[in-house]
This record gives sequence, C-alpha cells and structure tokens, in this order.
Amino acid sequence: MLKSRLDRYGAVAVSIHWISAILILALLGSGFQAANAPDSIAKGAFLRAHIPMAIAILLLTLFRIVWWWLFDRKPLPVQGSPAWQECWLVRCMSPSTSSFSEWSPAASA
Repeated sequence: MLKSRLDRYGAVAVSIHWISAILILALLGSGFQAANAPDSIAKGAFLRAHIPMAIAILLLTLFRIVWWWLFDRKPLPVQGSPAWQECWLVRCMSPSTSSFSEWSPAASA
C-alpha cells in the first residue's frame, strides 16, 4: 500500500519519514565533525558528504509535500488522542479557534 489509508500512513510517507530521520542524524554528525575538524582538508571531506545529504533531505521534503498535495491524504487522528495532537497546524496556531484554548499552556494558567 503506497498511499495512506484513513487509519495509517502509506509506504511512501513512512519511507520518506525514516530516510529523512536517518539523513538528519547523519547531517548532525557530519556537521559537528566538520566544525571540529583539525584542518581544512578534513573539514572539506566532511562537507563533501554533508552538503549532498542536505540536498537529499530538501528534495525528499519537497517530494513529500507534492505527494501529500496531489496523491495522498493524512490519516484521521486516533480516537482518544489529546486535543493538541488532533488539530491541524494552521488551526492550532490560531488563537481565535476553540481548539487552541483547549490545549494552550496559557489557557491552563
């Protein structure tokens, strides 16, 4: 199942997620190694791996956005999830909506 269903993400979305996660961890490692490299030759070697990984993450992210907009759909939230997990980003970030006041730290103060 390549596309997401109502109850779970599809293989394309899951694959992009985990490949991106692994690449981000590798980016962190190569970035710290490059920053702490003793000379410019070693730094260049780390950056030759770092930059293509960053471009790959950018392309994966763009592909995921296009995949989601044109071919896929987001699964429904799990029943019984907290309100902050069930809302969409735009709806959650707007203070004028009722769902924002349900989970906002300011609402509990």
